[in-house]
Amino acid sequence: MNRWVLCVFLLAFFGRCLIAQEAPPGFGAAAQYRLGVGARALGLAWTGTALSQGHDAVYWNPAALPVSANTAGATQVFPFGGPDSLLGIEIQYLGLAIPLDQVGFGAGWFNSIVRDIPYTDESGIIGYFNYQSSLLLLGFGFRRQLGEGLALALGTTAKVYFEQMLAGSALGLGWDLGFTLDFKRFRLAYVSQDFLGTRYSWRGTVQQPEVEVPWVHRLGISAEWLEGTLLTSIEAVFELPSFLSLRGGLEWIFGKILGLRAGLRVDRQADQWWPIFTAGLGVKQSWFSLDAGLALRALPAVGELSTTSVYGLSLELKL
Repeated sequence: MNRWVLCVFLLAFFGRCLIAQEAPPGFGAAAQYRLGVGARALGLAWTGTALSQGHDAVYWNPAALPVSANTAGATQVFPFGGPDSLLGIEIQYLGLAIPLDQVGFGAGWFNSIVRDIPYTDESGIIGYFNYQSSLLLLGFGFRRQLGEGLALALGTTAKVYFEQMLAGSALGLGWDLGFTLDFKRFRLAYVSQDFLGTRYSWRGTVQQPEVEVPWVHRLGISAEWLEGTLLTSIEAVFELPSFLSLRGGLEWIFGKILGLRAGLRVDRQADQWWPIFTAGLGVKQSWFSLDAGLALRALPAVGELSTTSVYGLSLELKL
């Protein structure tokens, strides 16, 4: 099995969706559900709901913005074999977090591009086109101390979806709602992603299909052990009444500088359970941090050719 197998597998789907000018499956507005945001989150099996604190909090949980550091960051994703892949897929994220006393603000931009998709007719390939999907996020959160060692935070993120392919485009609006309940060493967190579901339609196409981004619930628990040198996290993801995914991650921190990460994500697809193993590494200095994450078989049905890597850079802002 070689890379052409994966190429044919995905391009077969591209050809099917091209008839109605819909997004390629797995690369539409909801693509972030699979690959998420941030190298640290991927290394911990995408358990960012209870762990995120920084420039990616506006995506994972806006309730974490008040306790985030002043940071700006970027993430580059190399899906399905990395830059040497034949598929021409690019995914990137830019984010910002600004906490002010008991409130916090955040902004983010998630973008995915699929390049050189063949345009065909009965005579064969007659040209190529690109598909692009973007997600703009603007978030706000506030936090209140309820007692010694107990704090509650609430947050919301407004989202603008934009998709473009050939002469067609689509624009939609969505909302996320989140909360965190912090104890001394534990955090309980919940996010309602795309509250009540997000729907919008394509324009400039023959059939003007409707995009449906599902209403997804994420419930996570994180804990600190051994004086903060060991972090654990568990997260469940579901779309009522269906259970979608169970995730668990572990991070071991050495000298507040080096973090080693590992995780396991188990997805339910077509009444089967598919495991995805992840690993990651992070280096933190006084004003910046570098992170890398690796997901083996990010598309379990495809196999090892779908292995995905993520790299991130975060800078602390002096405000």
